[in-house]
Amino acid sequence: MEDNYSKLADIAYNLHISGKFDDAAAIYKKLLSLNPEDINVLNLYAQLNVSLKNYDLALDIFDKVYEKTNSDAILINIAKIYFFKSDYEKVISELKKLKENNADSVKLYAITYQKAGNKERAIINYKALADNNAADFSDLYNLAYLSGLSGNKEDEEKYALEAYKHNPDDIDINKLLANIYQQKNDENNELKYLLNLSKTVKNTEILYRIGVIYSHLNNDGSAIDYFNQILNIEPNNTRALLYIGLIYKNHDKMKAVEIFEKLYNLDNNNENVLFNLATVSSDILDFEKALFWAKKYSAVCEDKALGYNLTADYYMELYKYDLAEEYYLKSYNINKNNDYTKIQLAYIYSFTNRNEEAYKMYNSVNDKSDIEEDLTLMKLRNKELEDVREGFYNWNAKLPTDKSVEKKAKAMFYKLNVKEKFGINENFFTAFRANIDTKVKERIGHYLSRAWKNQDITGKSLLIYSLHGYGDMFMFSRYIKTVYEKTSRIILQVPKSCYELYKFNFPNLKIIDGESTVPDDEYDYAVPYMTLIYCLNASLKNIPYSGGYLSVSDKRIKEISNMNYMNTNKKKIGIFWQGNPSVFKNRSIKLKYLKPLFDIENIQIYSFQISTVDSESDELKSQLPLIDLSSDIKSFEDTAAFLKNIDILVTIDTSIANLSGALGVKTFLMLPYLTEWRWFNDTDKTPWYDSVKIFKQKIPGDWAEVVSRIKNEIEI
Repeated sequence: MEDNYSKLADIAYNLHISGKFDDAAAIYKKLLSLNPEDINVLNLYAQLNVSLKNYDLALDIFDKVYEKTNSDAILINIAKIYFFKSDYEKVISELKKLKENNADSVKLYAITYQKAGNKERAIINYKALADNNAADFSDLYNLAYLSGLSGNKEDEEKYALEAYKHNPDDIDINKLLANIYQQKNDENNELKYLLNLSKTVKNTEILYRIGVIYSHLNNDGSAIDYFNQILNIEPNNTRALLYIGLIYKNHDKMKAVEIFEKLYNLDNNNENVLFNLATVSSDILDFEKALFWAKKYSAVCEDKALGYNLTADYYMELYKYDLAEEYYLKSYNINKNNDYTKIQLAYIYSFTNRNEEAYKMYNSVNDKSDIEEDLTLMKLRNKELEDVREGFYNWNAKLPTDKSVEKKAKAMFYKLNVKEKFGINENFFTAFRANIDTKVKERIGHYLSRAWKNQDITGKSLLIYSLHGYGDMFMFSRYIKTVYEKTSRIILQVPKSCYELYKFNFPNLKIIDGESTVPDDEYDYAVPYMTLIYCLNASLKNIPYSGGYLSVSDKRIKEISNMNYMNTNKKKIGIFWQGNPSVFKNRSIKLKYLKPLFDIENIQIYSFQISTVDSESDELKSQLPLIDLSSDIKSFEDTAAFLKNIDILVTIDTSIANLSGALGVKTFLMLPYLTEWRWFNDTDKTPWYDSVKIFKQKIPGDWAEVVSRIKNEIEI
């Protein structure tokens, strides 16, 4: 009998653990009918009913067993059933009956308190498990999670890392750790756990976060890879497309335009997209397109003042100053406290000779440091150097900023077809900046520590160096003679292309190549050419040496005159139409605007243009009766000799205009409506050069009328 009972019990248990609950239950019942007091069978039968979720029957059975055994293990089983029934108060009351706690009871306490919303008690129990090395992965995860909810970020990270050691492939722990490090702004660690997640979870949110972090870490290639993974799942995911566009905005602006235009087609009222379309169009110097997008942006953006400012900015770039003023005023009327708007309006007032309005607007600017340079330039334009003498010095005696360098690089990179013509690649910006850093900052930075600023230089050695452009050097070289009266120990540092010219003009001075760094023991003070006007306390109303203060050797002039193409009885007209696009791009024009000059009888036109940056002018140059001097001009000495062999130079505002004026050559200077400060508000003559006549635009951007006046002047 006992053998049969034992065999039935074994059969029931095997059926139970193999999941055949109904068959096992039938045998348990039969066994209990034979022996109702069998504790082991009762216990197994109760557990089977727990598996079948027959919680009430299981409780009845465990209660009977507990009455007979008073066992803590049975009590824990009873508490677990109440947990399954979500009766958390009953769970706690049952656990309190325990004679002593163990890992199972502490774990049950912890998870029950967690379910009941008592974070503090749950944390205490989870910590007890962790301190006794009895915590499993789930315990450590819950402890980390609850610590985070309670604001204990240190414990949250500590226990999350412990849980990760137990199960590094778990999705939830990697999510938790990624979020922990996101809150700590620790992108490297955040990325580590997000990458773990991405191996098993193809979630666009995770891929997006990975892409953003790679972008922040300047790994744009990996960033684009993850954003493209999002697009493989959702081809029109606007967040991924926008971020890709922003990345390309720093690398390949034409590609950025393509992406932003796709986004526009998906949502034509997206402020972010419209703003980026406007600004990237500006970056590639397509201001007509930039204006088009800015107007669309201003129509939908919530910050109307910003939209109007953006629109006004592009009207400025297109030389439509009246419309720019109109939109800046719209912005100003919305927000009268915006310094940028006030500065732009003051700037417009200043160059349109409304000085009283300009001063009033400048005076209303909150941050005066923002207007120092603008106010200096305005007063210089009005020949009021005395009022801004220190501002003039500070403005001139400084090194190029990264911002100004990038502006130059951008202009060079995107001006018409420069990329194709000169083979500039995507490393151009970096190379350009490195070149400036090496050739300017390292060479000139030390000079500034020995700056001449009105000190007595009697018996001292003075280095005069070129910090700005060639034109600045030619213009302010007029003051070298005045400096010579204070000290004869002068070193002139000039660009290599100017070496022979300056060696001839200043035979008693030491002339050195501008690429070299002058040893410290060779000079006491240093000053840029343009700053001489400050150091000599000179005035803009009484400018000395207004022509002929530079010259070139008679021998070189004669050599040029003997060239076959210079041997003509016709009037010789030199032309120069396009300068460095990074410097006041509104100065340069296209050759087509000068075509009317070729209709003048009995003249020969010579091009002093060394290179052009637009294919249209290059093509036209080959079709006109124009003698190109570029192959014979190797230095500014050559340029000067050619200038002394012509009758008139027609030029834009660039270095050759200043050289021609300094040589005393008759020069017709074409100026845009908005000119640089050195031309003041003059419209005919300039106090800098007796031989220079000004032809200034009457209407912004209208070069045709300027050339028409020049043609009439030549024909007289």
